[in-house]
Amino acid sequence: MTKEELETENQELKEKVSNLEFTNKVLEDLANVRIQKISDLEVANSTLKIKINGGK
Repeated sequence: MTKEELETENQELKEKVSNLEFTNKVLEDLANVRIQKISDLEVANSTLKIKINGGK
């Protein structure tokens, strides 16, 4: 491969890595939102159990 071909391939790979890093960040953010929603539901569930049991 020529130097130009290697540089082009290198740039393309850098762009792919950048895209994957962005995708990974988005997925991490979505996972964190899901974890927070689960936590919120667990709190709501506990609150309802307390109310059902007469405040115990």
